[in-house]
Amino acid sequence: MGRGRPRLSGRWWLLLTVALLHREYGRPSVFTAPECVRIDDFSLEILLSKALSIAVIAGSCIGKMPQVLAVWQAKSAQGLSKVSIWTEAVSMGVQLSYNIVRHTPLTTYAEVAILFPQMLILTVVVAWADAKLGPRVWIACACLCTGVVLMSTGLVSATVTAAAYGVIALFGIVAVLPQVVINYKNKSTGQLSLLVTGMTFGGMGARLYTTFVEVDDIALRATMLLNFSLVSTLMMQFAIYRDTRPLPPKPSEIEIDLEPESPAERMTTPKPFKRQNSMVQ
Repeated sequence: MGRGRPRLSGRWWLLLTVALLHREYGRPSVFTAPECVRIDDFSLEILLSKALSIAVIAGSCIGKMPQVLAVWQAKSAQGLSKVSIWTEAVSMGVQLSYNIVRHTPLTTYAEVAILFPQMLILTVVVAWADAKLGPRVWIACACLCTGVVLMSTGLVSATVTAAAYGVIALFGIVAVLPQVVINYKNKSTGQLSLLVTGMTFGGMGARLYTTFVEVDDIALRATMLLNFSLVSTLMMQFAIYRDTRPLPPKPSEIEIDLEPESPAERMTTPKPFKRQNSMVQ
């Protein structure tokens, strides 16, 4: 076989990471040849942070879709907290706007831009499964998208956007705590997807590291730390409540036995005690 383009073997991820570093930190010497790339030109922490960011962004392309598929196939949102879903959608929208306004590195929040529309899809599918998909759901989604656009483009004051981001730190508790309570009461995680929660846990852990390394923003750091703690609680519940029993059928799916009882069954079936009137006069 003829010679083709030179193979980069296992260094493709390094070149991609260095390219991102060049874009964000201005390192022109890295675009000469692969042999000229020197790791000691960059901080090892930054290199690791960029590599983790790429992994998080790649994982977000799957993101919430397994959860959407699980609800769609089961035609049921049993075990899912609607408050948690909507709160997480609002939180992601505000977080996306805040990062854009603050001009934080794209690699530290790009997954939010991918997960936000997936959360909107999840809210619609959950409402459909609960037979509550109506104008109010569509209007709420439209209002949320409009608010995100207004904040991201600067049509809303940056002070308002920063205040909204401070509020979603509390929303993080509201988003996960109802789901934790539901799991505790049911002693089961219901339709909650282990794959999605596990990916969220891994992504949050990686994003916590990248935020502390690359972003000098106390609000962002505190929010990431809080979110990681809450998702860790959900992962603990998956380990505690290993319920593999199938969900109970819906009332419409319960089969009703219309066959009459045989005389033998009538004689063996105990009847409830009923006090009789005395016949003594």
